Amino acid sequence: MNDDVTLSALVVLRPHRIAPTPRGAGGRTGANRLPARKTIEAAIEFFARKGFTIGDVVGTSFWIRGRSNRFESLFGQTLEIQRRRN
Repeated sequence: MNDDVTLSALVVLRPHRIAPTPRGAGGRTGANRLPARKTIEAAIEFFARKGFTIGDVVGTSFWIRGRSNRFESLFGQTLEIQRRRN
């Protein structure tokens, strides 16, 4: 993979716990759906230490951005990009 390519990925965290029974019109909603604040902070710190740029936390997710070699090194995978025409 070309190391000049910058990639991004969405990091989605699992909830701290899920309510045992559905609540309200939206089913299993509310604070029980969010990861613990410590979990979010630990995940952000982990990716930041690995050299990724970190995006804003939105609900249970945030984005990371970095060069392709950072992704390959961290996840142990070789990435292949297929370019779209035009």
